[in-house]
Amino acid sequence: MELYLDDYQFAESNFITGRLNLIINRICEFMINQQFDTNMPDSLKYNLIVKLYAYDPDNQEISAYIRDNFIEICKYQMQKMHPKKFSIFLDSVRNFITKRNFSDLIVYANEQKNYEMQIQLTNYKNQHIGYESVEDKIRKWEL
Repeated sequence: MELYLDDYQFAESNFITGRLNLIINRICEFMINQQFDTNMPDSLKYNLIVKLYAYDPDNQEISAYIRDNFIEICKYQMQKMHPKKFSIFLDSVRNFITKRNFSDLIVYANEQKNYEMQIQLTNYKNQHIGYESVEDKIRKWEL
């Protein structure tokens, strides 16, 4: 059996349509049924979950997913976003920031040699989280 160009284009079109339907079905499972373990690329999953959180910040399942995957979500966003835009992203998920996970993000930016992001994160930490002064650290040791 010979495969003609039209047959190839038809087969390719069906493959793309089938793949698109699969992706749409997974997005629907993820968003409507809130099945956050749905198998889909992290890029899509992380963007959808942040958008769902912006829409419904009181949803416990969404909040739990972000809390459990905060570092991974932030690392992905750090790779894709301009540092100033990343600060806006951080504002949207501020409830999940702790001193420890934020320090981990600064270390990650340094490891990636993304110094602009490291400076942006350090400034963000200074403005929103704060640093412990050297005097306070010394006082703790004296007690």
